[in-house]
This record gives sequence, structure tokens and C-alpha cells, in this order.
Amino acid sequence: MTTVEAAVHIARLTPHGIDLAFIDGSHDQDVVEDDLRIVTSRLKSGGFLTAHDYPSAGVTEAIDPFVASGWTKHRQAEPGFGVWRRK
Repeated sequence: MTTVEAAVHIARLTPHGIDLAFIDGSHDQDVVEDDLRIVTSRLKSGGFLTAHDYPSAGVTEAIDPFVASGWTKHRQAEPGFGVWRRK
């Protein structure tokens, strides 16, 4: 099941929001953008967004513009694990 297919279940199962989101799936930019939009819509202020395979093609192109405003970079672990905090 894709994140798009699961969106209604994600919303139903997280009525009070979430504190941590972990993105690790497709490296297709459009899919990562959908994952970010859906999952972070549940993420509370001050919550953490984490992403595996960051930086890498497709993932970086989706995440960088997404976190450009409203997020601060918290950590970058090598190889390929980024952490941002929602303001």
C-alpha cells in the first residue's frame, strides 16, 4: 500500500498528530513529495521529520524545497539520514 492509498488510514489512526515521521520508500521525486505532504500533515509543531537515503537523487529534490521554510535542519548522519524539526 502506498502512502497515498493509506492517507485516510493515517489520518484516522493519528487524530492527535505525531511527533516523529520517518520517510523511507521510493526515490522517485513525485512519490517522495506525496509522502512528505501526507505524513507531515500529521506532524506536530516541534516534531521531527527523518528521511533515509538523504541526500540522494529524487529524495533530495523533493525534500530540499519542502523543508526550505518552516523547518530547521537538526542533524545529518552519514551515510544518508537527514533529520529536520518543524518550527
